[in-house]
Amino acid sequence: MTTASRDRMTVSALHTIATRTWEPPTGPERDAMLARLRERADGRTDLLVEAAGVLLGVRPDDEHDPRHRQGTAGAAMLLEVAGVDEDDERVQRWVPVGRERRDRWRRPEAPRGW
Repeated sequence: MTTASRDRMTVSALHTIATRTWEPPTGPERDAMLARLRERADGRTDLLVEAAGVLLGVRPDDEHDPRHRQGTAGAAMLLEVAGVDEDDERVQRWVPVGRERRDRWRRPEAPRGW
């Protein structure tokens, strides 16, 4: 497996761990989730930043949508482990990527056939 493939798998795993719950975890559950993120990232701040930025871009714009809160909370945990702020240019570089993916998923599938 190539390094790029391993990195994609790691980013996917980080996203999954960070968005496991609808509400931000607290207490021991939060500590355990942060530990899982640290372990999975294995010191790769770049992958934590990528996962957080994409997650911020993918989340719905409507702040009342539970998926918006879930995305915000998940990104916050990723950023905490990475030790960076949401406004960091490395994070913001990935937000448009997340938005593009979100918009692509929303598009109706092109007609097939002729």
